[in-house]
Amino acid sequence: IVVFDSPEKAGVRELNISQQLLESGICKLDKRYISENGVLRETTGVLLSNLISEISAQNKFFVFLSNQPQNKVLSALGNKITVHFGDVIVLDSFSKDQRENIAFAECQKLSEKSHRNLHIDVTFDDALVEALSQIILENSGIKGLKNFTENVLYKTLTEMVLQQAIVANTRVNLTSCKGEYIVTNSSGVKMNLADYVQDSNKKELDVIKKELDNIIGLKKVKDFIFDLETNVKIQKMRVASGLPKAEISMHMIFTGNPGTGKTTIARIVAQFLKSIGVLSSGHLKEVTRADLVGQYLGETAQKTNSVINSALGGVLFIDEAYSLCRDAGDPFGLEAIDALVKGMEDHRNDLVVILAGYEKEMLEFIDSNPGIESRVKHKMYFESYNTEETKEIFMSMANANNLCVTSGLLDKVAIKIN
Repeated sequence: IVVFDSPEKAGVRELNISQQLLESGICKLDKRYISENGVLRETTGVLLSNLISEISAQNKFFVFLSNQPQNKVLSALGNKITVHFGDVIVLDSFSKDQRENIAFAECQKLSEKSHRNLHIDVTFDDALVEALSQIILENSGIKGLKNFTENVLYKTLTEMVLQQAIVANTRVNLTSCKGEYIVTNSSGVKMNLADYVQDSNKKELDVIKKELDNIIGLKKVKDFIFDLETNVKIQKMRVASGLPKAEISMHMIFTGNPGTGKTTIARIVAQFLKSIGVLSSGHLKEVTRADLVGQYLGETAQKTNSVINSALGGVLFIDEAYSLCRDAGDPFGLEAIDALVKGMEDHRNDLVVILAGYEKEMLEFIDSNPGIESRVKHKMYFESYNTEETKEIFMSMANANNLCVTSGLLDKVAIKIN
């Protein structure tokens, strides 16, 4: 069996290969390759005995899996592919009773794990089961529920035990009320899990906010970043209330002249999004075209995917992004953009891509690439620093180096700027 996951996200190249495999079981390659760690790499060696010139999938069943509506998937694949389908199977969503049965089973597993590892007895009620059943409905099914019980409920109970908010070898009750998760100990004291799950992140967030607030200028940019926290909280409240979760793209475009703080802000954004629970690691991966584009067909996608994987959990910052592809005559650049767009979609829950560069060139680049345009909703312009802001930056740098600055020197700095 050959399984294609999320085929509606495939590019033209992948669809063409799929079509040939479905029609004849063989896809003839236009160049010769060798296999290295499961990846085809182009080669010019004529004496190699293990050259690959075709892909064969004869005597295999093809299965296409998707979370999207049937008509969207069939439309994306096209008639040349779907004509070969033998069956289209649409799986029903879980019923309310089924969701609650699954949530109940996860609560039992949580109790067993807490007893075994944390030495506490955790009981739960119908309110908790109902809240967790909503996570199945809104947050990627059973996988989303398992992630929540492990990464939120269990890890927070662990933190509470470490902080001695919960005493070992005692019984506690876990429930949900108005989107909050509450633990009641044997003495009847109620504790909100949010006060503990965010405890370590809150200190980190306060430090990041202070650093951002101390940056000179860039008021609009800073206001936007501060508003991200509010937007994330609103989405969590919607989910907790049983309302549909709005998919918010965090990918961004930074435009402006060099030296206006784009890289610095990108680093802060990565740490900020990690501290509010959007990203898992919060690191910054800074790259240019040379890091993404290869020298032969097939290498570019491999390089781009490798860079994307190294940025997962953080921010991928692409400086002078317009240099990736200026026109349709750049096949390597187009290949990089295809791989980048796919990565932005596939990893949108734990990756933020920031594209940066001069304003005019960036706007032209985005307009010519609809895939990127549809996935990047936040565009921020970094204004050049005025005279007073630059003098303030100069003074802060001087103070950091224990230097005394005279007013006459400041005047000369202002003249130099102008």
